[in-house]
Amino acid sequence: MTQLERFLAQAYKSILNHDFEQAIQWFDRAIGANPLDADIHFRCSVTCARSGRMDKAVFHASEAVRLDSDTEEYKLQYERLQAREMRLSAVQLFGPGGTIETDNAILAVSLLEQSTAFDPLYGESFVWLASAYEALERYPDALAAVREALALQNDSISTTSLKKWEQRFISKINQSSL
Repeated sequence: MTQLERFLAQAYKSILNHDFEQAIQWFDRAIGANPLDADIHFRCSVTCARSGRMDKAVFHASEAVRLDSDTEEYKLQYERLQAREMRLSAVQLFGPGGTIETDNAILAVSLLEQSTAFDPLYGESFVWLASAYEALERYPDALAAVREALALQNDSISTTSLKKWEQRFISKINQSSL
């Protein structure tokens, strides 16, 4: 067994023991031994994301794509991480109670539209997007975003709240067309 194989075996053993920090250290050693292996960067990215080390996760995902841009799995990981970063940046623009100023809403819409394009299966992004659209009085867009969120939700509390929101947007659209 080569040194690289030992590093990887230790990383996987650490993952099985739910010790992601230790696994990251072993992946770092493996990357040091073979920095041009896209798959090691990818696996390190996944492990970093699982342990909340997002900057490092994004870096290794981008390295995996840089080294092997043909592997779809690497591109998807990188896009999901980018979507998460954009979503978090957008959410930080909202104030207490989900309020948002117009200038911030414009920026939030831009970030959240990109986020949903990269990761169209994350319903929470559509909820935030609907809220930003509402602040800009773009009710048809808000309604579309709520409907996307509804299609992705699976718990009754979220569904009930989203249905109420949907009805509010329909009402606002009907009022504006009178």
